[in-house]
Amino acid sequence: MSRARGLRSLVVTPLRDKIENGLNEARILVLGAQVLIGFDLRAPLEPGFEQLPPSVRALKLASLATLIVAFGLLVAPATYHWIVVSRKTTGDVRLSLILALSLLGFLTALWFGVTLWRRHHDSPHGIRARTASQH
Repeated sequence: MSRARGLRSLVVTPLRDKIENGLNEARILVLGAQVLIGFDLRAPLEPGFEQLPPSVRALKLASLATLIVAFGLLVAPATYHWIVVSRKTTGDVRLSLILALSLLGFLTALWFGVTLWRRHHDSPHGIRARTASQH
């Protein structure tokens, strides 16, 4: 008897609230994507960018392209929800999959960034070489 009463007392979050939470989280990720894209767009304007090897510059461009695709995937669910389904509650799983793909894009861009940092850090003209020459 107590088990049946416990099951009845479970509160199930309505689908509408789940969709609203997902869209709010996507909005926060959109802001983060805009900041990261801004940093990547600023990189070619920094002094010394021309001296980087072509492979490093290509990796930076790939990182920027990945972030732009991830940004597009982040914006897509809110736009789809607003235009196509007229803000109605649907159980469309594609929206969650699109958000997951955008997070994969963030992960890829982060991997590119770490690879760039390590290449630059370990290069003869990188951070390690500059700090060694100062001592």
